[in-house]
Amino acid sequence: MLNTTTRTDPGRASVDDAVARPRWRELSSDRWLTVASVVAFILLTVWWLTQEGRVQDWDNGLHTIDAFLIH
Repeated sequence: MLNTTTRTDPGRASVDDAVARPRWRELSSDRWLTVASVVAFILLTVWWLTQEGRVQDWDNGLHTIDAFLIH
């Protein structure tokens, strides 16, 4: 059985430490900024696609078809 009350290696965290401290709190501010930027970009893209109501002209239609076929 694993004994979590005593530590043999001071550099290694116990199971209780991992449960008490979620990993998302360890993210740096740069990573939080990156995550926030990606989420904001995705939300803006979804909003833009729901608001765009124009009929596509020839060139934009070809780009859309190419994007659907390639991806």
